[in-house]
Amino acid sequence: MKVIKPLYGIPEAGTHWFHTYDKHQCEKLSMTLSSYDPCFLISSKPGAIRIVGLQTDDTLFLGDQDFANLEVRELKNAKLTAKDLNELSPDQPLIFNGCKLVMVKGGINLFQKNQADRIKLIDPFHNAKRTYLEQRACGAYLATICQPEASYSLSIAAQCQEPGINEISLLNKQLKWQLQNKDRGI
Repeated sequence: MKVIKPLYGIPEAGTHWFHTYDKHQCEKLSMTLSSYDPCFLISSKPGAIRIVGLQTDDTLFLGDQDFANLEVRELKNAKLTAKDLNELSPDQPLIFNGCKLVMVKGGINLFQKNQADRIKLIDPFHNAKRTYLEQRACGAYLATICQPEASYSLSIAAQCQEPGINEISLLNKQLKWQLQNKDRGI
């Protein structure tokens, strides 16, 4: 298959990209799927520390310069188009799957990148059910990437199929907290 234009906006694009790149990682770079997460690959080459995280069309890897060079060379040989490699450093954050990774003294912090800007409080008198579902999803996504404290409240909100004033009020309280703490990271 030869892709002439980007696949963004096509529902099957993510699956196609994931399958293609996953196969490439395993066959060409000696990676093995993790037994607990198909988006997580580890090196099957003895003595090599190489870890790859795949998320639809984004890739994050931990490895040495030899692995980086091999990755670039094998992508070129396979005629797969990819963004240039970026290396995390104190002066150079990385963007991965809507997150910003920042190197700080003693570790790495993970922050959301503009995801909180999508959160809006719900007006209980205007498209409440639809807005409830949309905002619950926005809040849940933000919780999964950098606000795990919000997960419990959002899992409770996920149980509600017909939100009333009480449920909307509780979700708005959680969304407000997320907006006020949008610069939190893990």
